[in-house]
Amino acid sequence: MSSDLWHEVELPLQAFDTATLNALINPRSSILAHPRYLTVLPAEKTYELDDFQRRLLLTILTALPRDTLRGFTTNFLIDRMTFQSVIQTQRQLESFYVGLSKDLGDLTPMAPYLAAITETVVFVHWNGEESLVSCKNHHPLLANTLQLSSVKICLAPADHEPHQNIQYFADIHEISLGSVHGPPRQMDLEVLNLTELLLGSSYVRVTDHINISNLVNLEIDSSLKTFELHLTVGRNDQSSGTVHTVEKFLLFLSGLETLILAMSDVGIVSKDSIIKHAATLTCLEFDTVHGRPDIYELSDLTAILDSCKKLVELAVDLGIGPMTPWPGLWRDLLLDAKFEPTLPLIESHPSLQTLCMLDEPFIKWDANHDISHWNRSPLPDDLEEVAAMVMQNVANRVLEFLAQGRLKIRVFGYSLTHWILSECNRDSNGHCWPEYVYLKGKIIDGIGVEHVVGTPVVNVSQEISGASIFSGI
Repeated sequence: MSSDLWHEVELPLQAFDTATLNALINPRSSILAHPRYLTVLPAEKTYELDDFQRRLLLTILTALPRDTLRGFTTNFLIDRMTFQSVIQTQRQLESFYVGLSKDLGDLTPMAPYLAAITETVVFVHWNGEESLVSCKNHHPLLANTLQLSSVKICLAPADHEPHQNIQYFADIHEISLGSVHGPPRQMDLEVLNLTELLLGSSYVRVTDHINISNLVNLEIDSSLKTFELHLTVGRNDQSSGTVHTVEKFLLFLSGLETLILAMSDVGIVSKDSIIKHAATLTCLEFDTVHGRPDIYELSDLTAILDSCKKLVELAVDLGIGPMTPWPGLWRDLLLDAKFEPTLPLIESHPSLQTLCMLDEPFIKWDANHDISHWNRSPLPDDLEEVAAMVMQNVANRVLEFLAQGRLKIRVFGYSLTHWILSECNRDSNGHCWPEYVYLKGKIIDGIGVEHVVGTPVVNVSQEISGASIFSGI
């Protein structure tokens, strides 16, 4: 009998009994001798393996010749033992479509068995009782499938029809390649499919990290009402093609509420790709391009802010340039010269409440400090309080300047989207260089004159609600 007849095999376990199993695994039947793609189907509306079905599946996996399968699919929610049996006996799997009943735990030791997998489908299930279904159990699988190029997340096929009009949804809050056992790795996906999910109005975060330079097909349908997508562009990739790809992607999307462009090593996208989302955009961040301090012409920045009237949060390079030696800075900073003309432009915006300054920290701490190179090392202990005074003064002057106009800024801070420190020495305000956050406050001096000042925020998550720009501090 030709082996091509059994190239693809479907096994409905609900139809199996002992006699059927014996006939299947009999070497003379040749059914399991040459399969390349195996699909294991559950009973209707039942996705949990009972003990008999689990033994059936393990027996079938044992009977298969080692390393013959190229694809394995099951709508069953399989456990760690079954998962291990599949990947350890079939190390040439290229596609793996599964639902997982439990968190698989640390899969790092199993990564070699997943080395050939390039495509996976994550099945999520609604069981008729729980209103939320999670795909968090798949995180270890995604994190350790190093050659993955295609990911699809969907409801198990039989879940669609019975519950088409029911407002239950998959609780996919985060699809992360991070791991408690190590840092996140970059995911070079070519295909990402997020469709046919009963998500209602749930919030979806797709993160850490998708390399946009290799992404060929991104499929998203209206079932994702609100989602967050982080696309990571390769470091030092300054090709015009990469920037053009990002622009096309932004112009293709609609209704963005938050847009964070951390592209300091790449370049800037056109103002039109941002203005496309002016009707919905409430949070906008674009960081400094190192070596190119003016990332947008004043006319472009004016067009962006004039169009995006719903903006509540803004993170931008204010154009302060290299700061003066610190004794002069914290005593005598002249904002009219330093921030002209960016602050007057920001001051006129009708709805901004949170402003984050992203200027590079070119601060001259002493006579021998070269301000053409900023230092990413932690500050020496004797400079922590000096830095606190410097940044307090900047906050006071910025908030005081903005208070002259109609802008109701209530939160001001300083941060860098790409800043990484291995250590952190906190000052008496609880701040750590170069991250500083302040609430707008007021004081009355000795002669009864009121002044606007910055009140240091120690715990951002507890003291400030709705300021997502500072959520990482």
